[in-house]
Amino acid sequence: MLSLSEASEAVVTSDKEGDCQCEMASTAKRTPQQDCIEDPLVFSAPSHSRSTLVVPKFLKEDLLCFEDLPVVQPTGDRVPELRDQQDLPDAVAIQTNAVQNNLCVPEADLLGLNLASQGSSFLPSGSSLACTSPGTCSGESVSPSLRSRILRSPKRTRRPVLQKPESGPIPRPGDAGDCRFIKINQKKKDGCSTIPFTPLSPLGPGDICHLSQRDVFARHSLAQRAHEFTSNTDVRFFVGSWNVNGRSPPENLKAWLSCDPRPPDVYCIGFQELDLSKEAFVFQESFREKEWLAAISSALHPLATYGPVRLVRLVGMMLLVFIRKDLETKVSNTMFDSVGTGLMGRMGNKGGVGVHFMLHDTAVCVVNTHLAAHMDDVDRRNQDFHDVNGRMAFQSADPDNSPVSISKSDVTLWLGDLNYRIQDLPIDQIKSLVNQKMFSQLLHHDQLTMQRQSGAVFADFKEGDVTFPPTFKYTPGSSMWDNSDKGRAPAWCDRVLWRGDNILLLAYRSHMDLMTSDHKPVSASLLVTVRDVNPKKYKAVYNDVIRQLDHMENRFLPAITLSCQEFSFPAVRFRCLVGQELHVTNSRQVPCIFAFLPSTDSTSYGPPWLRVEPSAAYLDCGETKTVHLEVYINQDVVRDFGEDLDRTEELKNQKKETILVLHLRDGKDYFVMVTVEYEPSCFGTSLERLCHTVLPMSEACRQNAKRTMRSGNSHPALSIPKELWLLVDHLHQHALDQEDLFQVPGMNKQLLSIQEALDSNIPDALPGENHSIAESLLIFLESLPQPVVPLAFYRRCLEAARLPINSWKVVAEFPACHRDTFLYLVAFLRELLKHSEHNGLDAKLLGEVCIVLRFLFMSDLSFMALCSIAFASSPTDACRPVLV
Repeated sequence: MLSLSEASEAVVTSDKEGDCQCEMASTAKRTPQQDCIEDPLVFSAPSHSRSTLVVPKFLKEDLLCFEDLPVVQPTGDRVPELRDQQDLPDAVAIQTNAVQNNLCVPEADLLGLNLASQGSSFLPSGSSLACTSPGTCSGESVSPSLRSRILRSPKRTRRPVLQKPESGPIPRPGDAGDCRFIKINQKKKDGCSTIPFTPLSPLGPGDICHLSQRDVFARHSLAQRAHEFTSNTDVRFFVGSWNVNGRSPPENLKAWLSCDPRPPDVYCIGFQELDLSKEAFVFQESFREKEWLAAISSALHPLATYGPVRLVRLVGMMLLVFIRKDLETKVSNTMFDSVGTGLMGRMGNKGGVGVHFMLHDTAVCVVNTHLAAHMDDVDRRNQDFHDVNGRMAFQSADPDNSPVSISKSDVTLWLGDLNYRIQDLPIDQIKSLVNQKMFSQLLHHDQLTMQRQSGAVFADFKEGDVTFPPTFKYTPGSSMWDNSDKGRAPAWCDRVLWRGDNILLLAYRSHMDLMTSDHKPVSASLLVTVRDVNPKKYKAVYNDVIRQLDHMENRFLPAITLSCQEFSFPAVRFRCLVGQELHVTNSRQVPCIFAFLPSTDSTSYGPPWLRVEPSAAYLDCGETKTVHLEVYINQDVVRDFGEDLDRTEELKNQKKETILVLHLRDGKDYFVMVTVEYEPSCFGTSLERLCHTVLPMSEACRQNAKRTMRSGNSHPALSIPKELWLLVDHLHQHALDQEDLFQVPGMNKQLLSIQEALDSNIPDALPGENHSIAESLLIFLESLPQPVVPLAFYRRCLEAARLPINSWKVVAEFPACHRDTFLYLVAFLRELLKHSEHNGLDAKLLGEVCIVLRFLFMSDLSFMALCSIAFASSPTDACRPVLV
């Protein structure tokens, strides 16, 4: 490992007029802790006393050069002065298509699951889960200790919610709430109730909280008796997928889209690598999108007329859904979502896009995905599938409706470049078996087939028999196998799978005549049986259900019992999910509804680190519902704990508590106390605290260590955090030539191992591959309570963007640890650019990654301006130190 003492050799001093001089610093072999404490590169600024900046040897040459990074000039005359992170204006929001489609989540993102402000679920009667919480206590009373805490419970603050933008030029056939209703007179005091004419749709949390208790019971009963008022209708689906390798469409796509003699009723067409330009990561519009949209529209089946349902695109992934004009009135509640599974789960180079809609009375979900590439990355592909399947949530425009997950759909169609390969066979043998059309023998070595059989992915999906040649990899413009230096083996990367009842496969094929890309398109024709509602029969069943409800209401009132009312989560760690179970039992002879209510000044039932699932539910008589209480502290919420830690002199666990209000419809309220004790990690701890902490965080916390100062003065013991140095030093030694650095996400297990190593000891070598180390570095920076560039300097950074001299003055006035860390990181990026011939990085790509991931937790404007000016290639002699 490169020690800081070996790397640090220069001392730079600056006087009040900005003149810079250099001195040599002594170098002696020391431990990493001593390196951070004693090795100085002294930088003296006008507003600070003499402080230290550790600069490794690889940064000595042209430390202040970042010439390729474009200068972004600030816009507007007035720049708001920000003193706190929560004061960031809306203009600071990241304006990239990838982030817009992946950060638009209410409240918090726990383990990649989008949560509504009042999320919940609905389970049928008779459902119950095993009890793991010890002990029970009555829900009829509140303990004295809990009552005292309720009275002093702090108010919750509202957290801003980013709004999801529309995607693509195609409008929806109906706006949100485009749902047919039937109004039926019933024996009720308020006269008349309105029930949606979609009784078979699953009841979500928003439905349970928004509808009356009578309506919830009615919809639940109607779903159980659906066979009495529904009939079946067959609908033909064309499902196609093509990785177009960033190329323009051919002149005619009819050989693909109009290959069936009978026109389909619904088209579901997915593309991958539609646009490979770097601008596609930043801008919403893409000229490729318009090209392909025009080509597709002109190639739909000539024997029918089609109308658009939805277009959604995330970088190079695009999904289009068309339906026959005569069926447009049967489509309602169209929703869409997209999930990026690239770096830190946000970059949109890999991931999925989806569309959800009601066809007649059947919920249909179409998902187009592009999973991780390369032969050996099977686990990464599996992880991408589970990320998309778990995180994709379709939210209607009505805020009272909860998001709909993929699993809630009646019919799911999954297509795309899944990138699973043929393994354990040499390329020549694969080609020979393909030429002999021995596809069944090859499928024994197909990774997707093997993973499905093991239950790792697509366990409940079906796929047709593969009777066509592999769709990858061909020489573009021909049907010849790839003969490039990479020598990729043929594989069935492009697939179509489905899930649901009453789905018949009519055809599954590839289209070899289309030779634009290195992939061949595939398509599947499916006959899907959907439900249709008979209004007259529906009304008769509904009236019968209402009569039953009236009889039950007159006999009983609701009441519940709770298994426990005080929950404690000790020693919770960063990005480690912990949970307990609360069992809610209906103790009366009448169905009831419960829901966790938000506080008076919030839209959420609890703080962002706490997830309650379900937060609302329906209980049949005597039924017990298991409510999962899960605590998850990630980089989005850990800053609150880090700020509390900065206010204490000693390093110790941080304790927070909240009170959940469980409301019983037409009954009383119950109170549940949740206490969490967070074990500090280097992730989420401020730069100041880390620079004052010499011991590993776990050991320092056990000893209740106080801040450690440098010998003889009041400066922190370390110039930069030792954890940051370990991450950067590992990347410097092992990853300067790593291809796709900062573009490929790390593995979750490796990320946790790296966190454990940084918190528990100072290892000689960090565990995990380079991509996991790189993502850990970005998570470390994102979780800082105060960003590397302090928010108080935000306005000045923008103003200094016009003059290099002024930018140096701004950097010089940063707090010592922030200034040292900023220079250290930017100089490391500069070192990466020196190896761009091998790692494929350039300044523009690094800048885009920094913007998309909020590398320094600033807006794209301030970060680009500060880096491009403060580290420009030709600063004046008066502001540029000369490194010896």
